[in-house]
Amino acid sequence: MSKIQSAKELLETYRQQSARLLPDPIYKKMVPEEEQMDELEHLKETIQYERFFFVVNLHTMELQHQHGVERWLGYKDKDFDFYTYLKLIHPAHVAAHNITSTTLIEGLMSGDWSIEFMKHRYITSAALQHKDGHYLLCKRLACIFQYNDKNQLLEYINEFTIVGAYNGEPFSVRATNDQGEELQWLQDFLERTQRIFQEKNLFSFQELRILRKYAYHDQLSVADIAKAFKIQESSVITYHKRILEKANHLFSNKFSNAKQVAIVLKQQGLL
Repeated sequence: MSKIQSAKELLETYRQQSARLLPDPIYKKMVPEEEQMDELEHLKETIQYERFFFVVNLHTMELQHQHGVERWLGYKDKDFDFYTYLKLIHPAHVAAHNITSTTLIEGLMSGDWSIEFMKHRYITSAALQHKDGHYLLCKRLACIFQYNDKNQLLEYINEFTIVGAYNGEPFSVRATNDQGEELQWLQDFLERTQRIFQEKNLFSFQELRILRKYAYHDQLSVADIAKAFKIQESSVITYHKRILEKANHLFSNKFSNAKQVAIVLKQQGLL
């Protein structure tokens, strides 16, 4: 079974994406610096409300304009880097975060979708580890911060709002415009995410079929699954055991049954 990338491996994936999709640093930036700085000044006014933010430069894979991180996560703003951020994501959310993030960045850096400054929003709920060791559930709002004349993403800004202590809530994802309306390319993004998840072979073909059935028909019984796929009930039970073993390892979590796994994968946009 393929494993989900570690923080170090994910950072290297981002760097490879940048080198492949943005090999030439010479381009026309579409967002004036004055407009960017004005937005940052407005955001600085919000950090007293359990909020923090930073900008990700996709050419250098470095963080810029970190504000509020020390106040709410305990890490000094000036020392907080991209690798540290990736390491803080809760193990239960790592798989979905890594797959959805690399898929989204690939599409945005390729210029596949129309984008505008601060108007297209990628929204996730994920748990991050405080320097003291406990996890906080955060709502992350990632917005377009800079792009070039080829419609390729160059920088994005991550805004975090602390929801509260993490209590096992699932990772979630959606994409909207600044009016809260779902983006037209959201379905394309979700389909790409699901395809990449399947291609990683984290679950076998039959295991994925069973999980997909449960994700959209959670009332099905073992007998129903056996009938649907023309297999023995004992085989379904065996698949359940394999699914649980893999899911508990993949998400560093303890699921009680395959239906729970299916529901979480659906919530995370992977099924």
